[in-house]
Amino acid sequence: MKKIGLLNGIALALFCILQPASGEWISLGISPQSTAEIRVERADENGLRLHLMFSGFESEAVELAETDFQRLSFQGSGVWGQLGQPELPVLRKLVRLPEQSDWHWEIVNSDFVELSDYTLSPHQEGTVETPEGAYDPDVVFDETSYLMDRWFPTEPVELGSPIIMRDFRLGRLELRPIQYNPARKLLRVYRNLTVQIIFEGRGENPILNPRTQKSRVFSRLVTANVINPEAFSLDENDEVLGGYLFITPPSFQSNQWLTDLVEWK
Repeated sequence: MKKIGLLNGIALALFCILQPASGEWISLGISPQSTAEIRVERADENGLRLHLMFSGFESEAVELAETDFQRLSFQGSGVWGQLGQPELPVLRKLVRLPEQSDWHWEIVNSDFVELSDYTLSPHQEGTVETPEGAYDPDVVFDETSYLMDRWFPTEPVELGSPIIMRDFRLGRLELRPIQYNPARKLLRVYRNLTVQIIFEGRGENPILNPRTQKSRVFSRLVTANVINPEAFSLDENDEVLGGYLFITPPSFQSNQWLTDLVEWK
């Protein structure tokens, strides 16, 4: 049980902390208030195609350093932004990748609206814990970034660098349905976004010497957390159950209770 809890903790560490939504609901007029919906239309060893439908978001009035801002969020969203620069909500998902391929994306179709008169709050460090107690750092405001006539973030999609966990190669997909131009105080909000992700070529951090057998427990954990679990087949014969390693002082090796425990496990 402890092992499964640890593995879940590792998987959750790939994602940002989910932010609860509260404030005024801004509807985009395509459906009732709901979460951002992702539908995987196709997934195989060559890539995947997904569709994001985004019905709206929450806008919360906040005050920082005696200045009024708006903080945006939606159910299941995480936070994007550099310290002192505009903060925006994003959606992060885990993708299983081929053992060696690179990956890139392209937008197949999109539909967005633009909303004016928004001053988004700057991203802050958050409460700092110290041995002497917790405190909130001074507010950081990057004035230069708020004068820029460009979109934050630059693209509505980002693919993270691949990581390897127990012979599974994984990558983080970041969908950014809201972009912000601070100079114009303008939001660009994608109501629909269809993205094609392609696996091809040689990518960074490949698996060079894959194991012939994978942990059954970890395999199920990966399957439960990636958005393309059916893209890669894995025969149960290629999976193994985990084992135990008992390390004891030499004086314990002759104890009958330890022998019984080892034989039982």
